[in-house]
Amino acid sequence: MRVVLVDNHALVRAGLRLLLSAESDIAVVADVDSGEEALEAVARHSPDVVVMDLSMPGMSGLECTRHLAGCAPRTRILVLTRFIDYAHMREAIEAGASGYVLKSASASQLVEALRAVGEGRFYIDPGVQLPASVRAPDDIAESSPAPADRIAGLSAREHEVLRAAAAGESTKQIANRLMLSTRTVEFHKYKAMRRLGLRGRAALLRFALEMGWLRPSGE
Repeated sequence: MRVVLVDNHALVRAGLRLLLSAESDIAVVADVDSGEEALEAVARHSPDVVVMDLSMPGMSGLECTRHLAGCAPRTRILVLTRFIDYAHMREAIEAGASGYVLKSASASQLVEALRAVGEGRFYIDPGVQLPASVRAPDDIAESSPAPADRIAGLSAREHEVLRAAAAGESTKQIANRLMLSTRTVEFHKYKAMRRLGLRGRAALLRFALEMGWLRPSGE
């Protein structure tokens, strides 16, 4: 897994590089101190994952994430931040991030999050403070229904496909598990997102969080 580190604190980047150097399947190909340099590093190295700080002078991590979501959609973004509130996490997801980890996390938790995001899955730090308006999350594998008024128009198969896609499963993985063609899976996903008025992965992830389909990792 090729990784780019983005943080305006040199000591943080050095610590992350040292930590990740112990992992045989992870290679840090660049570390930069600004959003502007992050865009250049991603264009140069085409990393699998960018570990992104949110608070930086100049181009913020949030703005940089939005740019990368548009110009480098194959590169996943793992936000590493001190902000524990749901509002910042939701904003990061809407910008295009696939994971959100707090700087208070353990080393093993960071590596776990990095691998999850690198594999196309979604990761939420269990330390993020979810508001009362967000339903208590349940595991993606469980079948408890979301509120009927939000998904009443979906068929059982559309619901199943959409939840799996929100959890980070690829079209091929969903097709193999449900014994469907990839074309059928894409059709179910398209119909479900259209019925719900969702446009793009960020909108799907935000919806999944609000419905309680995704739970903070480790709960």
